[in-house]
Amino acid sequence: MIRNRKNLLVRGYVVGFGLLLIGVGVLFSMIKIQVSEGEKLDNFAQQNFRLATESAERGNLYASDGDLLATTITVHNIYLDLTVIKDDLFDSEVGVLSDSLSRMFQKPAAYFEQKLRTERRKGNRYMTLIKGLDYQDYMRIKSFPIFKEGQNKGGFIHETKPKRELVLADVGARTIGYDDGRGKTGLEGAYSKDLSGSEGRRWEQFMGRGQWKPFKSWEKEPINGSNVYTTIDAGMQIAAYSALQEQLIEFQAEHGCVAVMEVETGKIRAIVNLKRISDSVYSDVYNYVVGEGAEPGSTFKTVSILAGLENEKFTPQTTVNTGGGSYRLYNRTIRDTHGYGTIDVERVLVKSSNIGTAKLINAGYGSDPQEYFDQLDKWHMTKALGIDIQGEAIPQFHKPGDSNWSSITLPVMSYGYGFKLTPLQILTFYNGIANGGKMLKPLFIDKIEKSDGQTLDFQPKVLVKQ
Repeated sequence: MIRNRKNLLVRGYVVGFGLLLIGVGVLFSMIKIQVSEGEKLDNFAQQNFRLATESAERGNLYASDGDLLATTITVHNIYLDLTVIKDDLFDSEVGVLSDSLSRMFQKPAAYFEQKLRTERRKGNRYMTLIKGLDYQDYMRIKSFPIFKEGQNKGGFIHETKPKRELVLADVGARTIGYDDGRGKTGLEGAYSKDLSGSEGRRWEQFMGRGQWKPFKSWEKEPINGSNVYTTIDAGMQIAAYSALQEQLIEFQAEHGCVAVMEVETGKIRAIVNLKRISDSVYSDVYNYVVGEGAEPGSTFKTVSILAGLENEKFTPQTTVNTGGGSYRLYNRTIRDTHGYGTIDVERVLVKSSNIGTAKLINAGYGSDPQEYFDQLDKWHMTKALGIDIQGEAIPQFHKPGDSNWSSITLPVMSYGYGFKLTPLQILTFYNGIANGGKMLKPLFIDKIEKSDGQTLDFQPKVLVKQ
């Protein structure tokens, strides 16, 4: 009796364990099937649906008076799927098509016919025919033989691309700049975030033959870029370009630049840069006004004289003996173009005397040259202006305590040599003089108009109050 009971229990345990194994096996199979089907669905979704981005429409760049400086246009690119064209249509029309392409693009008809036949034999499904057509030329080419049959029968594939167009390309290309694969420069680069807007996202469904169509409404609609109104005066920009080009050609200079700054506001009304490309041919390829640090020469004498007056190292009536045009100071001979004898501070500046400036500054600051630099710091001369346009060169000075500092460094620096500033940095200082002592940061933008109608106005920023 007890033995039969034990046998029944053992049999029960065996049956239960077997059922458990069967259950686990069924569950495993169900999970495997579910995972497999899920992977298939995921693969199907990935192959047939995609979350595509849609670029926003880039805003326009304007001159201060509303003249257009840069805008986005649509260009048309044409490709061919030569495998879908039936033999009888191709053979009967390829000659006429080649004649039409020849007249449009000024190449022999034989060139086009040979290319079309060669690529057709290769089975080319995406042959590049032409890129960058305007709308008028696109409408013309789509009416040509074979192409007029469309994509499915004529193999005519049409794509559009945005292209940035500069209205004043010849007289301000580097100032207007760009924002593309080359990087970011000029006003286009500085205000790219405002001009670009915000891209949108939506789902698309694959329709075959490389075609996708919108599947759902926008997950996020694109927000068009803002219109940016610069401080540039288009007429003044053209005048500055012409004047600079004329002078560069006359003197066969390597390069030159012009910047025009409005005294009371600091607004940059014109900025032109030209570099010699070949004999008497100049092009706007580098922003020298902003990016080139160079010795300012005699333009810096004004800074030195005003520093001495500010720190009471001398007065306008102070006199200095400049001699006969040559003066030996420490280990260097300083020269003037003429001998001016003994002259006062005003005449030192009027005559642009190297000797007079060097002797005044050496006498005033020679024992404590750091005081001279402290004054330059107060006037924002030893650091970058911090303008929005990228590539501003940083002022380069030799300062007391540097390994290359010597007794002659300060006197030579006083009349503009041995250090580097940009034309824009010097211009900003002189504009402060003309503005009654108030130095303003160069201003390149008047206002930004957002796509929702809001306007952001830009105001002058004071760097030095007096």
